[in-house]
Amino acid sequence: TVFFIFFATTFFLLGLWQVERGHEKSNIIEQFNNNISKTPKSFSEESSKWDRVTVKGVWKGSKQIFIDNVINSGIAGYKVLTPIQISETEIFILVDRGWISQGKSRDTLPRIDIKDEYVEVNGILEDPELGFVLSEDLITDNWPKVSQTKNLEVLSKEFDEQLSSYILVADPTLKSSLAYMKIVPSNMTAEKHFGYAIQWFTMFVALCLMYLWIGFKKMKNKIFLAILLLTPILVVTLSSLYFVLGYSPEGTKNNGVFFKSYFNFDQFNNVKNEKLIEFEDGKWVMGVYITNISKSKESLYLMRQLNVALNRDIYKVKRVAFFSNLQLKTEIDDLIQEYPRTELVNDKNGVLINVLQKNSTLDMFQENPIFIIDPYGRAVMYFNPGTDPKKILKDLKVLI
Repeated sequence: TVFFIFFATTFFLLGLWQVERGHEKSNIIEQFNNNISKTPKSFSEESSKWDRVTVKGVWKGSKQIFIDNVINSGIAGYKVLTPIQISETEIFILVDRGWISQGKSRDTLPRIDIKDEYVEVNGILEDPELGFVLSEDLITDNWPKVSQTKNLEVLSKEFDEQLSSYILVADPTLKSSLAYMKIVPSNMTAEKHFGYAIQWFTMFVALCLMYLWIGFKKMKNKIFLAILLLTPILVVTLSSLYFVLGYSPEGTKNNGVFFKSYFNFDQFNNVKNEKLIEFEDGKWVMGVYITNISKSKESLYLMRQLNVALNRDIYKVKRVAFFSNLQLKTEIDDLIQEYPRTELVNDKNGVLINVLQKNSTLDMFQENPIFIIDPYGRAVMYFNPGTDPKKILKDLKVLI
């Protein structure tokens, strides 16, 4: 009995602890996902971990750091940290420009030269822990230095200048960025914690069954024993259902609206009587048809933010803006300059906008919503104005 009470209590408490840890990880990941889709704010003393910010300043290419032993797609390499002196301050902030391959030999470091010029960098703030290191010598002597850790407490000792208490992980749209690696806000997902919780609860139930089975053989009052047997099972079952129902996915419902009927973009031509858009690159398309400058600007901005938020899948999607009203051409050209890497396509005679309008319940001419085209040129869905960007991102991740 003492053995049963001790281990049953231990297993049950460990299960509850893992559930609590799972909730904490859920909150961390939710906060991270909320932040990456926000408009970047100017970096300040009030900025905190996982905030999306903008930093303006000058590169200091003579003091770059390689973070060693970083594996990307099975290839050994380095993360590259380049300091920026923040404008109108003496403070430096390290910018994670991305990953670079180690090359043929560890004796020769890759070239990561960068001009000491003014730059504006958007990205996510992080504060890495020390983590597991492979050597007691955490960092080399000469610049550019090679470090076994990204921890700022270690790195700050290498600088005479004051370092910010965060590292800025640059968006992959940065001109001087290297290979982008997806930010992982937590080493263990909430689902894994919940999985461990189920294992502990299962062991608790198994121990209860064993104890009651032994008692069943000895006890004459079978009804009383049956109550003892069912009570812990019922408690654990209801508890598990509570947690599962409280934290299960919201469902498979699409957040976008499917077009009324199927249509393919192969039927549309541009002003040169060529195909309106090519799909040989195998990419999905986030599109907007520009008829209203202010509305389309909102969609273009959201398209860029969603593209960045896709992280490693950023290059599986391209952004395309369609138009046909030549009277808006000057304003459209100015608008597109604000959103680099957005392809601008002239829809001959405005055929596409009429097909879009015919196959949707939304006023396409007035609202200029984001719509999705698959890699084969088939129109898939559109998103009503005001749809939560997190829900749009969720649909994109499912699609691609």
